[in-house]
Amino acid sequence: MDNKRKRGKQDRIRAAPKEDYEVRYVARKFRLNIALVRAVIARVGNLRGRVYAELRKLVARRKRQARKRKKW
Repeated sequence: MDNKRKRGKQDRIRAAPKEDYEVRYVARKFRLNIALVRAVIARVGNLRGRVYAELRKLVARRKRQARKRKKW
């Protein structure tokens, strides 16, 4: 589990999948569901930069697909 007393840089660069409030924050930030965020964290690891990059790709892919559906 996350040590709440250690709030330095090393703690900020990681997204702890077992901490509900951290997963909720990331899910709300990207407007995704919690299960999807946990799956991405499991796939790419818990470094925030990698998780955010993967979620940005996912959101962009979904937007492209939505635009394609609207054209038809």
